[in-house]
Amino acid sequence: MASKSKSSNSNSCSSNSSSCNNNNSNKNINDFEEIEQLFFKGKSFCLDFPTSLGPTKKSQYTQFIKKNGGKIDFSITSKTNYYITHLPNIESQSSRTKNALKLNIGILLDTFIYNCFDNKLNSLDFINYLYINGIPANQTINENIIENSISETYFVLNNILSTFKQQTTTTTTTTTTTTTSSTSLNTININTINNNCNYGIDDKEIYEEEYESSELSYGLDMFEESSSSSSSSIFSPVSLISTTQPSPSSLLTFTSLNSNLTSNLYESITNDLNKPSKPLSKFELLLLQKKENNEKKKLEIQKIEEEKKRIKDEQIEIKRKERQDKLDQSQKEKQIKIESEKERRKLVLEKTKSTLTHDQLIKLTKSNITITNTNNTNTNTNNNKNKNNKLKSTSFGLQIDHEGIRIKKEQLKLERLKKIEIEKEEKKREKDERTRLFHDNKNELERIENEEKIRKQKESLESFLKRQEKRLAKEKKEQKEKEDGIIDSTTTIKESEPEVDEDLRKLFVGGINCDDITDSKIVKDLKKLEKIRDKRIQSLLKLFDKFGKVQKRTINSSKGLFFITYVDIESCTKAIQFYSIKENRKAAIDEISKLPKKSPLYNPNKKFYVKIVKSNEKAKKKQIFDKQKIENLKATAKNELQKEQDAEFDDWEIAK
Repeated sequence: MASKSKSSNSNSCSSNSSSCNNNNSNKNINDFEEIEQLFFKGKSFCLDFPTSLGPTKKSQYTQFIKKNGGKIDFSITSKTNYYITHLPNIESQSSRTKNALKLNIGILLDTFIYNCFDNKLNSLDFINYLYINGIPANQTINENIIENSISETYFVLNNILSTFKQQTTTTTTTTTTTTTSSTSLNTININTINNNCNYGIDDKEIYEEEYESSELSYGLDMFEESSSSSSSSIFSPVSLISTTQPSPSSLLTFTSLNSNLTSNLYESITNDLNKPSKPLSKFELLLLQKKENNEKKKLEIQKIEEEKKRIKDEQIEIKRKERQDKLDQSQKEKQIKIESEKERRKLVLEKTKSTLTHDQLIKLTKSNITITNTNNTNTNTNNNKNKNNKLKSTSFGLQIDHEGIRIKKEQLKLERLKKIEIEKEEKKREKDERTRLFHDNKNELERIENEEKIRKQKESLESFLKRQEKRLAKEKKEQKEKEDGIIDSTTTIKESEPEVDEDLRKLFVGGINCDDITDSKIVKDLKKLEKIRDKRIQSLLKLFDKFGKVQKRTINSSKGLFFITYVDIESCTKAIQFYSIKENRKAAIDEISKLPKKSPLYNPNKKFYVKIVKSNEKAKKKQIFDKQKIENLKATAKNELQKEQDAEFDDWEIAK
């Protein structure tokens, strides 16, 4: 039985050890994932991988960042936390790198993402890959400063854990359960410590608030976020606390000792807080200095803004006063005008003031009205008007000369009527003058036209009489010549010969080739052959100038021929007849060969020939047809001329 129990115990131990190893490996993986999430969670990254990386790798790295809670920005903005690129872009400072430096955004090397993806690197060890203002962070921030600041940030938790460790070592001897002492305390849950030790965590949060207010752009905000969210993720550089669930035995021991621990923990925390404060580190001094500088800047900016506001208020007040002064001035002017008008009216009333009282005026008006009513039937209309005017004038205590006013009005009306009549007379007189001038001009123009017409008729009659005299003299002369049988040379009509067709004056020269050249190099070189052919044609063209004046030359060097058009047919026929003889052609070639040349190849061969163009026959037929046509035209022209001469005597009827 004992052996069986031992074997069972050994099996259970081995199984427990394997399970413990699995748990440790799973724990390490979870810790690593949590650490990755600490860095990437809530951050935005702008990626600029090299082109040699490939699309599959790029998609894997982006998915890795998104999986750990990060965001991808397509471009660098003020909300971007990190710009990830390769080293050549940082050294050469590309456009994106300059934008990141301008916005004070941290720059990370792409090898950092590769190593994190391959689990070769902890994401919190990013300082070796970080660039600040284009300079590696290793050269700007000392690692010892960062480690000291992190350790000092969590000094309260370390003190709590040390006190808790001492309590657990004293109580483990009395309990029935076996516990193993260790320095890491991997079996204690962080939530129980947070519930019982709130004072130390509040102290840590106060320190973090001071740290955040410094607004340093060193890329350390990941540590602040990890420390502020202690319930979701654990950050411990010494790795003293783990997030694994406690075993049942440890929970029992913890609940049994809860009452004693709370009092001891409170005493230890208060003792630690009552101790004299440690001297500030360089990092904390730098933060305080930065904070003081920021406050000074804010005060300076506030003073400047207050000064600007004060100046603006003063300007507004000056403008308001000026506006008020203008209003007061205008109000005073109005008041002066009103007072002057009142004084003027008073003076007028004083001048026209009546000596009678109000009751006397009323009685006077009543008595006057009764008198006027009785006398209305006896007096005429003029007297009634005068009395009514008197009543009106006396009723208000005023003496107005209504008759004088009426006479003045009538005089003004008469003057106005007279002026209107004078204006009408002037307008009528001007109108009559204009009509008279119009008719005078019209009559003058008609007179001039009639005189011109008579003059033209007179001139035409005189010219008719002269023509008639000439015709009669011509007729007499012709009649006399007919009788005598003499024809005057001046009366002969010069026949204009038609222009000779071009084809009758054109000849064709062909057979100008390079068949006599045997050199293979020259034969293969087409450009050289064409040049030789051109030279041969030019030398032959000069020979045809001696037969007459040349009108036109048409050359086709590619086919080795040319056309020559002479001014007359005789020159063309001479050239054709001369070169139709073989001996003459040879003599011509010999003559060309004697001339000085660069090369003897430019001398033409003896195979050239001279012919009439094919269209010569057609041209002859056309020439005959044109002559016949001209003769017909001459006959018709002669008939028309005779008709015109006969029609000249019809002018006599017009002259009559």
